[in-house]
Amino acid sequence: MVTEINKKIFKIESVSGCWYEFEMYSFGGSLEELAEYFSGTPGVYVITRRSDVEAEENGREHKLIYAGSAPDLGQHMRNHPMVAEIEAEQPNCFCLYPEPSEQIRYDAEADIIGNNDFVCSIYK
Repeated sequence: MVTEINKKIFKIESVSGCWYEFEMYSFGGSLEELAEYFSGTPGVYVITRRSDVEAEENGREHKLIYAGSAPDLGQHMRNHPMVAEIEAEQPNCFCLYPEPSEQIRYDAEADIIGNNDFVCSIYK
């Protein structure tokens, strides 16, 4: 089940020095679960494994698993080319930056990926 983590914001720095703020949602680790919940939603996303270890930034430590963007996150998650690799990392946190503009999504995704190391990436 996908559940919004109330009043929690995930912040991540980009290569341009901009900090992006994402809404955080917990989920059971299945991309199909995300597909159902975010059907029709456009945005940039970061998938993490959120630990129980407290951290100053983002409240808890996050293992960065994958970042991407799509005009329809539901369709994107259903057809994701790295579903097996992502799910193998046991993700439990989906971070969403809602954005209807294709150009802004593309630029934000590249900006974030350029400054962070994700376990799974189509660019590796």
